[in-house]
Amino acid sequence: MNWNIDPEITADESNLKDEELTGVEEVSAHNKAEKEDKPIQNKELNELLICQGAKCTCDKAADPSPKPLHILSHNKYIINDNGENKLVATTLENKLFNLNFGQCKVPDPGKPVPCTARLQWKDYDEKIALPNGAYALTNRSSAICTAKGGNIKIVQHGQQADINQQVLENANPGSWAADGPLITEELIHTEQEAKNEDEDGATVKSISVLSYGTEQPLNSPVTFRASFTGKPTDAEKQAVNWVIYNENGVPMQLRSDAGETLTLTFKKTGTYLVEAYGKTAGDKKVTKAYTIKENQIETVTTTDGRTKVRIQEAVEFRLKSLFPGLAVPGDMNTISWEVNKISGKGSPTLLIPNGNLTRIICDEECNYVVSALFNGVPKQSELIKAVKNAITSVSASTASTRIKEKITFSVKDQFKILPALPHEIAAIKWVCKDNKGNCVATFNSKSGEIISHHFEEPGEYTVQAYLAQPNNKIAVKVVVAQPEVVLAQWEYPEGGKKTKTGWEEANHAYIKFRAAEGLVVNLEYGYLDDTGKAVPIHVINGFKTPPSQVLNTDGYDFIPHAEKYRKHLKAGTAFYFKVHAADKKYEILNGNIPQPLQKLQLVTREEIVSIEFLLDGKPVIQATYGSKMKCRIRTRNLSAKTVNVKIYRKESRLGLDHLRKDTLLHHKKYTLNQHGIVEFDFILSKSWEKSYSEKLHHFYAEIAEMEFLGISNTLVAFKNDVPANGGKALVGIVRQEGQHSGDCPRCNAAITTAELKKIFEDADDHTLKLVAETYNKYIAELGMNTCWVKAHFFAQIRVESSTKLHVKTGENMNYSADTLINGNLNKKTGKRDNPPFSYFAKHHEDAYKYGRTKDHAANEQMIANLAYADKNRGINNRVGNTQEGDGWKFRGKGLIQLTGRENYAKANTYTLKYEKIDILKDPDIVAKDIRIAVLTSMAFFKWNGLIAKSNGFPENKPVSQGVGNEVGNSHTLKQNAFNEYTSKIFRVKACDWKSIEITITGKRAPWMEIALNEAKAMKGCPESEDPMYSKAKQYLEYCGNFYEPTNGEKGPWCAAFMNWCISKTKNPKNYNKPYSHSNSAGSLTPIGSSKYKKIAEPIYGCFVVYRHSNGKNGHTGLLYGKNKNGKYILLGGNQNDSIRFSEYGEYTSKSKQKKLYGFYIPTDYTINEIDKLTDNDLYRDINKLNKKFGINNKQNGKTN
Repeated sequence: MNWNIDPEITADESNLKDEELTGVEEVSAHNKAEKEDKPIQNKELNELLICQGAKCTCDKAADPSPKPLHILSHNKYIINDNGENKLVATTLENKLFNLNFGQCKVPDPGKPVPCTARLQWKDYDEKIALPNGAYALTNRSSAICTAKGGNIKIVQHGQQADINQQVLENANPGSWAADGPLITEELIHTEQEAKNEDEDGATVKSISVLSYGTEQPLNSPVTFRASFTGKPTDAEKQAVNWVIYNENGVPMQLRSDAGETLTLTFKKTGTYLVEAYGKTAGDKKVTKAYTIKENQIETVTTTDGRTKVRIQEAVEFRLKSLFPGLAVPGDMNTISWEVNKISGKGSPTLLIPNGNLTRIICDEECNYVVSALFNGVPKQSELIKAVKNAITSVSASTASTRIKEKITFSVKDQFKILPALPHEIAAIKWVCKDNKGNCVATFNSKSGEIISHHFEEPGEYTVQAYLAQPNNKIAVKVVVAQPEVVLAQWEYPEGGKKTKTGWEEANHAYIKFRAAEGLVVNLEYGYLDDTGKAVPIHVINGFKTPPSQVLNTDGYDFIPHAEKYRKHLKAGTAFYFKVHAADKKYEILNGNIPQPLQKLQLVTREEIVSIEFLLDGKPVIQATYGSKMKCRIRTRNLSAKTVNVKIYRKESRLGLDHLRKDTLLHHKKYTLNQHGIVEFDFILSKSWEKSYSEKLHHFYAEIAEMEFLGISNTLVAFKNDVPANGGKALVGIVRQEGQHSGDCPRCNAAITTAELKKIFEDADDHTLKLVAETYNKYIAELGMNTCWVKAHFFAQIRVESSTKLHVKTGENMNYSADTLINGNLNKKTGKRDNPPFSYFAKHHEDAYKYGRTKDHAANEQMIANLAYADKNRGINNRVGNTQEGDGWKFRGKGLIQLTGRENYAKANTYTLKYEKIDILKDPDIVAKDIRIAVLTSMAFFKWNGLIAKSNGFPENKPVSQGVGNEVGNSHTLKQNAFNEYTSKIFRVKACDWKSIEITITGKRAPWMEIALNEAKAMKGCPESEDPMYSKAKQYLEYCGNFYEPTNGEKGPWCAAFMNWCISKTKNPKNYNKPYSHSNSAGSLTPIGSSKYKKIAEPIYGCFVVYRHSNGKNGHTGLLYGKNKNGKYILLGGNQNDSIRFSEYGEYTSKSKQKKLYGFYIPTDYTINEIDKLTDNDLYRDINKLNKKFGINNKQNGKTN
């Protein structure tokens, strides 16, 4: 009789007592030691041993049927039951894992609770004693549940052949234990388990193995380790329990208080579940599956696993096994090798045909595969590429640098094959050329992986490295620049351009550089004498240029002190500043020239310079009641040290002044600071608004002693927080109304001059202020109140009007005859751009007559009139210029070049409405007035549908194309402006515009809101999977169709989805009942149903019905918009087996089986103006639209 078992656990000696590791005791009546603490059992010779397959009952179980007894206390002692090895049951099968009766009737039979079995066996066979106090169970054994008092009986012994106690006693004890699949320990438990105890263990977080991963080798020790939550003690770690299950989830072994690690040797292949937990199986157990495999050969590979090797160098190949380092069945020395060439000039040569490895060498570049035959099984390598090693790329320590500064170039770790060999590194050569193709001679002597250089001249350079010969693709470009002053002006210390100063005034030098980051400079202040010579007054050393390249001169303002300079300087003296590099090797362009161009003029007379109202530190001209403000007064050269300040409210009636005396609200004397400035708090009291009925309340401040100079300033206050211009507040005063922007706090936020300054860094503050005020004034009215629109709009303007924000005075028509005919010569590419106007490309005589030549200047008016006249342009390119002289009159002007009578007429509706200005009568005002330039550009954005092309789209090209044709690389420059400046300043990535678009649909077809929310929730999930399956079934069942949604013939659910969405609406005109619809899943139902009405023109949310050529089937969906080609974009169910956006034209597919039949809406729905399609309903990319709503873009073209 053989004893054997499948799972066997390796003993961790740290977890067991010495006696637990002893051999098998002999168990016979002649040599067994008596157990004093065990009762003597009476045995009959016909008792049968209990084994694997036995079943038991419990009189307290809610289900009285027999339950299987799992043998988990050991994995070594078996009986051979009719040819089948079975584990013998012992008294240690006493836990819930061993015997689980499901539900227990104790304490309340009416409310069963889960079984908590803790068993105490009796009537066992004490003659068959096993280590750790275990005894074999027989068919006479029974147990008591110490947890709930249940009586457990063995009703099936598990044997087929009757093996009794006498047979077992007569067997040879040495043959009881045979090698099983999981190691050498007799009983798998600890002393605590023998005592039916279990210590509290740590909470297990995860299980890992020391090597290989989820696949583990057969017949080799595998160590599992538990990691824990928190920081458990060693004792808590030791109390961790382990359970081994087979792939069906049946427990095979239980290991209580086994510790942090467990080592197993698996003897059979298959999938096992390893579980670890702290105290009980419900205590946050962690279970992980591991697959046991026999080690076998996987593939042929190089020793380092690379597939790219050098030519003319022997490469070693070996067989790679599933578990490297472990033995593989078979003799590795019997392997036979082959090599097969795939392509290339060279030929691979096999150097070793037989043995555990081979070597292959190639004379030239080629591709090949290596095959090996081992144990009769062929294996093949991946495609091996034998190549001549070469450099793959060159890197530079920086993309831009200054002249005379060190720059490093490297090819380290940039080869086809790594690491590069010493002779390859020694062979590296370098070459450098400027943008004219001239070589820099010093590079000819450079070699090695890493070199450095100091450029002496500015320019763009191309640096190449090579082994054999230079390759234009293996190069890096660097820009070498000379430090340069690019912007300089005098400013007030708090910002703002300044051109005059008095004695004791602080004057700030604003200096912006190019290519000067990190450079240390010295700042010189001085004045120009009567001859124009620069006379230095003061030099400050040691300013380090920051990354912004704007010199930080805070705390070093220039102050002309009267006591020191009054005798030497007179009114009108011009002050300048200069900058010099501290390191003499650097020359700063424009730095040694007295700056700025507009010098600071000295004023010696006494005067009040300005009176300003400030909100949050920024000058304003409007505010609301309750605002806490400041009033700032600038003076110059005053002999008095104090000023009397009065603030009045201008009293008007019906908009007329002088009908009553103005009200004095504030009168106080203030002391001037050392720079002649007064600042004090001023609050527009809420109580003031109630005593005055006019819509606009004007306040002004005066200096009492200086009233004769007329110095004052007016502040407009809005009554009840509502501006008189219809609710749209101006610069930074009250929140804009208009298009809702969800939760994004920046969409409706007013743009600031500080934000614009980052985009138009060379523009003056006055211009920026006017631009900001105008944009904010119309931001809501024109629907441009999203972060995306702001970013795209100002990216266009940055390129069109430069960083100086220069309003175009009119399109430059100074073309040469050659350019009009052949196009402009692109200096970078050496090729010509397309001719600017098709008319002159066809009429050469007019090009020479009016274009610039060496004999005469260009006639710009005639060029414009001929080029832009509608009669000379294609039908699709006409701009409404039908009258004589329109071309010149309506040539491109403004921030975005507004061109053509038609565009001016469209913009005129906005300028007349908002500014009472007729730009058709005075088109030049677009170029003269910055406010009109901004308004017309915003209006152009709106009517050309550029708002829809902006929102949510990082690609700038469609917007640029809507603005105008590309000139040179203007579209690329606009994309760069968006990427590098405006998108970051207006934080488009953080904008929640996606949710805005969903919420604003509420006033349109109300069922669309429901459909959109369903689409978002399903995320493109296919109909065969939940949650889409359950949802689609719900739609069908609502319509009385109980077929599966996956049944394409009987369960199409496109119409069911549509009608379900309508069922969720409320019609306020019909007691909030849903809008009219049919409980039908038929896609053609709207055609003949009285519950729907057909409409001539499609509207947002209408049902678009397609009819099959068989007249019985079709498809329907909800109209969301159109694409650029005029196709309908439908939000529909059963489109590609889910809810998604799809686009259809006259037919749903190329098969042309389903043709557009018509557009329908519920009969009780009234079409509103908002339902009609506009430019904002145009979309250019269906994939981006699906992505925007979180819908999976996987499509198969299926409709139903």
